[in-house]
Amino acid sequence: MQEKTLKTLADVLHQLIESRRDELRAFDYVKHPTVIGDAYEGLTKSLLERSIPDGMDISVKKGFIRNTKGDLSNQVDCMIVEGEGTRIPETDHWVYPTQQIIMYIEVKKRLHKEDLKDGIEKMSRFFRVIMEPRSRPSHLVVDAWIGITGLPFRLRTDSATTEAMVYHSLMTDAFMPACVILGYDGYANEASLREAVREIFSVRDDNGLPIVGPGSWPSLIVARQASIVKMNGMPYALQTERFDQYHILASSPSNPLLILLELLWCRLIYYHGASKDIMGDGLKGEHLDPLMSLRWVDGGWRGIFHEQGSFEIRGFDWEPHEIDMCEFLVLTALSNGEVVKADDEELTKCLGDQNETLASLALKLQQKRLAYLDGASFVLLTRRLQIGFFGDKWLAADDFDNRFSAWAHRWSTQNAEEST
Repeated sequence: MQEKTLKTLADVLHQLIESRRDELRAFDYVKHPTVIGDAYEGLTKSLLERSIPDGMDISVKKGFIRNTKGDLSNQVDCMIVEGEGTRIPETDHWVYPTQQIIMYIEVKKRLHKEDLKDGIEKMSRFFRVIMEPRSRPSHLVVDAWIGITGLPFRLRTDSATTEAMVYHSLMTDAFMPACVILGYDGYANEASLREAVREIFSVRDDNGLPIVGPGSWPSLIVARQASIVKMNGMPYALQTERFDQYHILASSPSNPLLILLELLWCRLIYYHGASKDIMGDGLKGEHLDPLMSLRWVDGGWRGIFHEQGSFEIRGFDWEPHEIDMCEFLVLTALSNGEVVKADDEELTKCLGDQNETLASLALKLQQKRLAYLDGASFVLLTRRLQIGFFGDKWLAADDFDNRFSAWAHRWSTQNAEEST
């Protein structure tokens, strides 16, 4: 029997949605928007209920989100919630506190520009008026921060740099629900969806600042087979050699249901203790094409749009990083709990033997998200560093998500087969 992973589940849901879409299209002659809206919301609820793990007090509802001040959200088409809410008598609508919302979904039969703007405005209001931070600790924001920046995670109270504002944005994203705009029809392809998002996010106020900030942007926008993903490290991120801008939006032609499920399970794993096994081995990623980057300039975000196909991330086989002798020296010492200073005698000798500088070594380790030269000493950026010798190479990676273990198992199996 095929192992149940998010990939296999997404494929099943995709087949289901295609068959149900044809059934619903047969009723296009029904022009009553509420009835048609209910049909698509019902389909969405059915899809989401199939993706929720057994044994968890999690369900799919529609209704309203209420904060501790009594403010009420717009009507929410679908929300994945934890625990009990309050049912509005004689209806199938529920009211849930902000703390219990895991995912907030706006359902659109056809996603066009006005529908997209409407969804973004509703989520912006939710962010500004309704949303309240969760009061639970989590590695989510730490892992997202390190993945994006390659810098150690520390409390930041300033707000004058891109680095500081990314920190504050990630803190917000980690403690609010994943927000999704789900369109069953609409934009014909990835290029047209990219252009629509570009037009909407290019709108500026009288001071030249974006109408809505990145904190209120949806986590995912879906239109048929294309999607726009928020690259906030939860779980998707673009890792660049040097962190000088926040690559926040990317598009994908991949099955959008897989991306939606990964957004959901990212939060279920970090906040609700769900098993990582359903994520699969993580060795194959989705094709993601960067759309927009941000820099904090003169007190506001400035957007940089990228042409489709200018560069891409993921969509390749994941591999651990090859490390040289000086990197090995630093990483093994740090993993043993030792202090590695920049002027360490053994490290200085290694750098001389390898004809390498301390700066180049530090940059390589940071680019690989393995370690960081913090002042006069190196610090680990990993939660569970693994180092191994494969063939004729030393390889290293953070194995907190078990990807290195999965890769090592695959490598061992393949090499055992080749040697027989």
